[in-house]
Amino acid sequence: MTRRATLVVAALLVAPLRAAAQPSGQPAAAPSATAYFEFLRGRHLESQGQIAQALDAYRLASEADPASAAIPAEIATLNARANRTEEANKAARHALELDPDNADAHWVLGTILAAQVEGEDEAGTAGTPDKPAAGAPATPDKPAAVKSKADEAIAHLEQARPKRPFDATLALTLGRLYLGQRAWAKARGVLEPVVERDPDHAEAAYLLAQAQIGAGDLEGAAASLDAVSAAEPRFARALIDRADVAMRLRKWDDAAAAFGKAAATLPDNPDLKLRQAAALMRAGKHAEARVVLLATEKARPTDARVQFLLVDVDRQLRDYEAAERAARHVIALEPDRASGYHALAQVLSDRREHRAIVDALAPAIVRLEAKEDARSLVSLRVSLGIARLQVREFDAAIADIDRARRDAGGADPGLDALRVQARLEAGKIKDALSIVTAARTTNPTSLRLLGLEAEARLKAGERDRAFALYQQAIDTDGAEADAPIAFAGLLVEAHEYRRAESVLNAARLKFPEETTIPFQLGAVFEEQKRYDDAERAFRDALVIDPKHAPTLNYLGYMLAEHSKKLDEAVKLLEEAVALDPYNGSYLDSLGWAYFKTGAYDRAKTYLLRAGDQLPRNSVIQDHVGDLLFAMADKPGAVAAWRRALDGDGRSIERSAIEKKIEKARAR
Repeated sequence: MTRRATLVVAALLVAPLRAAAQPSGQPAAAPSATAYFEFLRGRHLESQGQIAQALDAYRLASEADPASAAIPAEIATLNARANRTEEANKAARHALELDPDNADAHWVLGTILAAQVEGEDEAGTAGTPDKPAAGAPATPDKPAAVKSKADEAIAHLEQARPKRPFDATLALTLGRLYLGQRAWAKARGVLEPVVERDPDHAEAAYLLAQAQIGAGDLEGAAASLDAVSAAEPRFARALIDRADVAMRLRKWDDAAAAFGKAAATLPDNPDLKLRQAAALMRAGKHAEARVVLLATEKARPTDARVQFLLVDVDRQLRDYEAAERAARHVIALEPDRASGYHALAQVLSDRREHRAIVDALAPAIVRLEAKEDARSLVSLRVSLGIARLQVREFDAAIADIDRARRDAGGADPGLDALRVQARLEAGKIKDALSIVTAARTTNPTSLRLLGLEAEARLKAGERDRAFALYQQAIDTDGAEADAPIAFAGLLVEAHEYRRAESVLNAARLKFPEETTIPFQLGAVFEEQKRYDDAERAFRDALVIDPKHAPTLNYLGYMLAEHSKKLDEAVKLLEEAVALDPYNGSYLDSLGWAYFKTGAYDRAKTYLLRAGDQLPRNSVIQDHVGDLLFAMADKPGAVAAWRRALDGDGRSIERSAIEKKIEKARAR
């Protein structure tokens, strides 16, 4: 017999001895003197532990009074206590034949059947809040007449319960059966009175928590599980459930604490430490999560899951060297899986090391094609394609992204959008239009696809149609700020500054807490050389979000470019770089601000890093040239200016740079 079944039957040993009772519903009759004598003798022998002799006495009593249901019920009870299940079952059923309402017989039968059901559960058919155990309610292909053991056990125990209202064992047994059938309300109905009478009853509180979880009462379940842990601090299963409930409630600190306690109770279970670390990360406590993971790493140095979580933690802590080490450790532990390469690509992307991503992923994908399913390589192909776009390998990027879209299968507006974006960056406007119009037929509500179609049509010269697309989106769904913000960006690209300003001002009234709107408005003003208006708009954005890095960068650069408030410009840009330390544009802005203050050595640190990261950005290379010329490095300055002329050509005056080159060579 299983442990749980043994506990259930053992509870019968402490039940109070019952006096013989006349079957209910029958007229009172004088009992046989022999039956009465043998019944009392059986009780005495039973109290002395002489089970066999007691059963003989009860048998004689039953023979003397064959109409009494109380005697076979007592026989059933004694056999059950002795773990003689078959004899107990037979005697209890005989008692019910004599008296269908005999509570003791129902109790014995219900207890025996419940023990059998629970034994089957422990053998592998146990129910959970998400999966019913044996004895689920009748279904159309399972007629109600064909009772399962659980159904029958419940029926008997429900019959016995009115006569045993304070029997905690019966309530717990019935509660477990109800849980197996997902009858959450019934389970709570029998378990709550037990907990009310005995708040320290850990098993009752734990079962009640399962019913509360099943019913969706997570706050109630949390309170019940806290009561369990107070009574039984090392009840690991309750601690784990408590952590899971906290996760579902998004109470990450509570979840981390519960997982930590569970891990201390079960030190050989590494999953609990990993789940604790994950909860700490959700709570924003990345340093604490790292401590947990490093301790786990010592115990399990070959567990790739530890390293994978360390990648995320170190990225959040901006310790990119440690994050890269962890990612490469994942690759070393699992060289034939894509997960480590995906983690490495994320770290390198954080550092804007796009060439390094290409160098790492291109050969890895070729090797993994023979080992991984095509769908598992989709994210790697996407990362490779995006990196190739950044290093301007457009044809290869398009091939990677198209292959990822093909392998992904099904509808995927995100990948469709990336295919369009790649072609727009490559200048393949006709192809971009063809793809985006087909994609929007399948996903007409995608704002990103709409924006890309508008951008493609603007580049194709279809100005009015491009504007009409966004206006339609704003008119159709005005609940989000994304549409007017994107529309304003398109209008700026078309040099429709006044209209962009109008769109953003209307959006600002509707979305006063949206940082991007005043930021975008500042950009519109700056494009028109309305610098005071731009500064006010940027400062409005920082009131909403003082840590909005794009605004810090734009405002700081604008001030530095015009040699205004240079100390503040440096401060703003230092903060932007602190928030995004590998952003080449931010590095350039800070370096340029230092250059404007005459701090050339500091400027060189940032400008050279920006130039190395974005070698085709003409503005950045122009800045590098100006700095090197000021530091008397004429060859270096000329080389940088030549890179500016060969770069993307955006926001520079070619003639001005050519004059600077001539001037440097003339000296």
